[in-house]
Amino acid sequence: MNGLNGEFSGIFFENGKFNVDCYAKIYWDSIVKISDNGYGSMGTELSEGIYRVPITMMKSTDITSVSMANGVIKDSFVSIDENGVAEISIDLQSLTVMGVTAWAKDWKIYQTESVDGELIEASETKNSDGNVVNIKFSIADNSWDGVYCNMNSGRAADAYLAINWTEASLLSDSCDVVAKKVTSDENISYDVTIMNNAQIDKTGDVVCALYNNEQLVDIGIHKSVILYAGENINLSYNFDQTEYDEIKIFIWNDISSISPLFEEMFFSQSDLE
Repeated sequence: MNGLNGEFSGIFFENGKFNVDCYAKIYWDSIVKISDNGYGSMGTELSEGIYRVPITMMKSTDITSVSMANGVIKDSFVSIDENGVAEISIDLQSLTVMGVTAWAKDWKIYQTESVDGELIEASETKNSDGNVVNIKFSIADNSWDGVYCNMNSGRAADAYLAINWTEASLLSDSCDVVAKKVTSDENISYDVTIMNNAQIDKTGDVVCALYNNEQLVDIGIHKSVILYAGENINLSYNFDQTEYDEIKIFIWNDISSISPLFEEMFFSQSDLE
C-alpha cells in the first residue's frame, strides 16, 4: 500500500496516503450516551451527596408495568459517597388493598439483573409497632436502571425497583444555627436553635463546646437529636466555665464516630453577649 501512487477512481495517492473531502451523516435520534462512571444505562453523572430520586416498584415479570404494591414507597433517595458507591434509601408506608392493610417486611435485594441470583438482606428501620418504615441497600452495579427485590407483605413476592437516575435532584446539606446567651452570672447558659435545611430528617448528637485560646474548656452534649427537615429545634446547654472566647457547635452522627452530619459552626464569645 505504501507504494501506491497516482490517481485511482478520482483519488490521488502519494505513497499510500490520500486526502479527500467527504460528508458524514449523523443520525442524532439514535445516539446513546455511554459512560463508565455514570449511573444507569444513560450514564447520569452524580457527584458526592444525597439526592432525592424517583423509584417505582414494577412487576418482576414485566418491568415496564407498575406493580400493585408500588404504593408502599413513600419517598426515595440515593447517597453517593466519595468513592462513587450508591446507597439507596426508601421510606415505606402501609398499603391497603381490598380493605386489607399490610406492611412489607423481610426485604432482600438480588445481586444480579434477574430473580435467579444471590439475595442480600436490606438494612431495615422499624417503627415502635415493629413495621419496616425504611430500607437501605447498595447498588451492585452503578450502570443498572434498577434492582430486583423480594419482600413479604403476607407472602413472599418478587418485584423490580426502577430507579430514575436522570431525575435525581441534589438535596441541600446545610443547617442554620443560632446561639443565644441567656445568663451571665456564675453559670453560663446558651439556647441553640437549629434549622435543618437538608430536606430529609437527620438524627445525631449535637455538641456545644466552649474554647479559650483554642483549648477546650467545657462541653455539653444532646444525644440522638432528631432534626426534622425544614423545622427548628431548640436545645439548652448549661456550663460552669466562665472563661472562654469561642463557641463551637458540632452535629455528628454520634459522639463516638465524630462523623459530621453538617459543617461545624463557630461563634465568638463577644458575638453572643
